[in-house]
Amino acid sequence: MRGETYIRIYDDVVGRDECKAWIEAFHASPFVGHGTAQQLGPVDRRFKVCDELYLREVLHRETQPDRRAQWKAIQTRLYAALGPYFDRYATEYRYLVGNEYGNEGFRFKRYPSGSGRFGLHYDATPGTPKRVFSLILYLCDVSEGGETEFPEQELKVSPKAGRLMIAPPFWTHPHRGNVPRSNDKYIVNTFATFK
Repeated sequence: MRGETYIRIYDDVVGRDECKAWIEAFHASPFVGHGTAQQLGPVDRRFKVCDELYLREVLHRETQPDRRAQWKAIQTRLYAALGPYFDRYATEYRYLVGNEYGNEGFRFKRYPSGSGRFGLHYDATPGTPKRVFSLILYLCDVSEGGETEFPEQELKVSPKAGRLMIAPPFWTHPHRGNVPRSNDKYIVNTFATFK
């Protein structure tokens, strides 16, 4: 590993039962679609293969009161669970202290076993210049494959239910989502942004 990576990993951020319930809610939603690139629309499925649910869209479009309430509760729980880690990361680096932050909302993703992937990329692009750091919450264990790999930092983060990874979104941290081999991989991701 090359010195300070600025990548942080926190385990047991949410419980396995919550993760399982969120995966079930994902599968029950009619708003799951093929992966997209923020601000760019559909992507080449040779580069990114996943199914996604954008929580803000669900809360805007869902007409069933019970399902809307379920997703609202999930959103509230995500803010409560991730907030302390968001703050911890932001205060660990003095140049992040004192800024006001927002986020892009939560995206639930499923990467199918044997084919799901996200090619080498970085997250802060001309279409998303306000991104400050990336957050990935893993919702399940993947015993073979499925790592988030940072080649420049010589680091692979293995999916584990309840594990949170926070990393810079810049060109300094290109990363890929490796193909999960043992089972589907489920994550929730968002990006901290400058307000």
